[in-house]
Amino acid sequence: MQLSRVGDLRGVLGGPWPQVRDLSVLGYLGVDVIDAVAARFPSLHRLTLRVQGAVDLGDLARLPVEVLDLQGCRIVNLSGVTATSTLQKIWLEGCPDVDLRPLAGRKLELYLSRKSAYHGLDELGPGATVNWIGVVKD
Repeated sequence: MQLSRVGDLRGVLGGPWPQVRDLSVLGYLGVDVIDAVAARFPSLHRLTLRVQGAVDLGDLARLPVEVLDLQGCRIVNLSGVTATSTLQKIWLEGCPDVDLRPLAGRKLELYLSRKSAYHGLDELGPGATVNWIGVVKD
């Protein structure tokens, strides 16, 4: 399912819709996107967010998400990821200045943009695999 240019997920969506496993939210402007998604799509396995502004992942633990794809977030709070046992892959593209320290010790596959700054990259541990995305010019 794909939602585009959504100003407020609470007003647009009814739900819950437990049958939806893959959701893309494009153009959402609210910080509480995870809270709104978790309340309506409790069985998500893949969540793609292309948003402007901050994203608070505090409620991510409420979802059985295996793949999280974040694009265009100015600030990404990854603290909610630590309690999410099902998460296997994270894509972070166009999300500048990301603190990866909450992911330390997790077995994860990370896809990181070469254009962004990451804090705590060296603290991830042996269970994390980092894949770099984007073109590098010499």
